[in-house]
Amino acid sequence: MPAASDAYGWNYADSRADSDRRADVIVVNQGTNDAAFGSDEFRTAYRAYLDKLRTAAPHARILALRPFNGAHAEDIAAVVAQLADARTEFVDTTDWLSPADGDFNGTVHPSSQGHRKVADRLIDLLAKEHQ
Repeated sequence: MPAASDAYGWNYADSRADSDRRADVIVVNQGTNDAAFGSDEFRTAYRAYLDKLRTAAPHARILALRPFNGAHAEDIAAVVAQLADARTEFVDTTDWLSPADGDFNGTVHPSSQGHRKVADRLIDLLAKEHQ
């Protein structure tokens, strides 16, 4: 299984993603499983991924989410700030989910309920842009 950054543009092996559609918004939720990587290595890879997205979708708004478990949150915020790209935003998800409310399966990944909460927050965030 390739890393997400290496899989961009593919649905699965030997099946390219539909490139006829132009993305208006790209939501990036990476870093959750990357605790083993140091900051420098993560920042380099994350920056390369955002650059790849920007090249593929030059007019899209890119939302770089803080991982829900907080992994590499400071690194992601720093990379987004370094880009100085008005169409790429760091989205702080710190209070979006609560382990006490059953929003996680274990301590890392959102539960079904957690995913619904995330979807609702993203819908609200995107709706505010179109008011």
